Amino acid sequence: MEITQKNTPSPISTAVSKELGKIALQAQIEALLKGNNAPLMEEGSSSVGNLLESLMKDVATNVKTKDAVLAFLKNSDLLKNLGSLSSELKSLLQSIRNDENLSRYVPVLQKFLTNAKVLDESTIKAQLAQTGVFLESKIAKSVEPKGLPPALKSVLVELKEALVAHLKNTPQSEPLIQKQITFIDKMLEPTKAILDNLPKAVTLLAQSVKEAKTPTSEIVKIANKLEIVAKSAELVEVKAEYKVPVETKEFVKIAETLKPTLEELKTTLNAMSEKGTFFSTEKMQEIIKNIDNILSKESLFQQEPLKNALSSDVKTLVGLIKGDESVAKNSLHVQSDVFKLVAKLEQGLVEQPKSQSATLEPKSAQYINEDIKAVVLKIKEELQNSPLPHAKEAMAMADKVLNKIEYYQLFSFASSSMTSYLPSLWEGLEDGSISLKKLKENRFFCEINLNLKEHGNIDLLVMLYDENRIVVSVYADNEAFKQKVSTHLSELKRGFAKAGLVCEGVNFFEAKEVLKAKKEAQPFVSEEVVSMGINLKA
Repeated sequence: MEITQKNTPSPISTAVSKELGKIALQAQIEALLKGNNAPLMEEGSSSVGNLLESLMKDVATNVKTKDAVLAFLKNSDLLKNLGSLSSELKSLLQSIRNDENLSRYVPVLQKFLTNAKVLDESTIKAQLAQTGVFLESKIAKSVEPKGLPPALKSVLVELKEALVAHLKNTPQSEPLIQKQITFIDKMLEPTKAILDNLPKAVTLLAQSVKEAKTPTSEIVKIANKLEIVAKSAELVEVKAEYKVPVETKEFVKIAETLKPTLEELKTTLNAMSEKGTFFSTEKMQEIIKNIDNILSKESLFQQEPLKNALSSDVKTLVGLIKGDESVAKNSLHVQSDVFKLVAKLEQGLVEQPKSQSATLEPKSAQYINEDIKAVVLKIKEELQNSPLPHAKEAMAMADKVLNKIEYYQLFSFASSSMTSYLPSLWEGLEDGSISLKKLKENRFFCEINLNLKEHGNIDLLVMLYDENRIVVSVYADNEAFKQKVSTHLSELKRGFAKAGLVCEGVNFFEAKEVLKAKKEAQPFVSEEVVSMGINLKA
């Protein structure tokens, strides 16, 4: 949610107000963008709504710290008092279903009451984006002035840090690397000329880094290619282990990539040895031996990926080339990091900056029309002048839904996470939430909190790292539940494999240990909020 303290309406706030007036959110968004501290809830609404409003103002104006607000939210019964959002949505839907004017909102409400069993991956993702938790943030982003996209800025900062480390290991390349660092500094404080030609600037930077020649640059590029092959091979092996069908093209792609890359590696090593190799004679011989071992296999998989263990062989080879990563980030690992960050720039991570004109794009308007908070706000506004005999009761239901959404908006900001209720109907679920955090070193952390009618409170912590590897930790006191999960572990891992994920393990702990685990993870949490995060500005 965007909260500013500017007293004079900006062109942006004027444009937002104009657009949102069409969908009955004008007053709400004007208050947010003008920063006049107008209440988020009306006079006479529940004390819970007033409390949330007060906390939002306090954290936005630094009267209270994020940690203090988060501690209050975690240690109070506020969430419990808010009740079940699904129940309130059901009641609200029933109260407007037969009204000639309000019935048009029924389809949107029904989406959030869909049985969880019939939801697929894309539907769940879409509904999480429309929970209302990210409404104001999405609006603000759609009309914010032209500037450096946050995703690009994040990668540029990482790339600069990697280049500084690389410079220490390769002083002979100082003039070129220093130029690259200077160019990044200019991009981080961009002029209008850079912003107008941002894709070109990114391309020039990427080419400069990729084409720079160092004694080890070519060998590192090849090692990075082999790492990608190893990941693909490992996923095929995991699919085979859990009887997940593997398409022939997956085998073919790995074989067609691996063999030429290994041949290229041998050629590069031979050229390096003629010039005075970076490796010792013994190390060079061991690398060559491993290359020949992989190339000599009759078939890369021999129809039985598990027995062949191709991914293990390739990982061993990459390890021999790059050396021990734990030894003060040796030069090969540092240079590898540089090339990987450049690849991020080239893989379309950078989005085209928004137009300078402050108007909502059609896509943004569509997003708002499908967002549950926007819809409930519109319903509430229309109920104010509705002749329905139960209009007052329906407005109270709408307030309860809005309170729940705004609780998660506040929680998301205070915890530097993307936290939301579960946007579906689950018969055995009393209440539940999902929270995503970005950790340092490009790791992601997902926390799922469930209050199940049959099994009680269950906390699931999932860490994603190295792009497709996950570790799952289950925190619960209900032994029957833990036994049920243990019995179906193979099925669970098979599901991960189908989704392209390699599950490193599923671990079980007592429920009380979850607080310790989250506390230990806190030093590694990045302040960068995942994707659609909440952003309050004082």
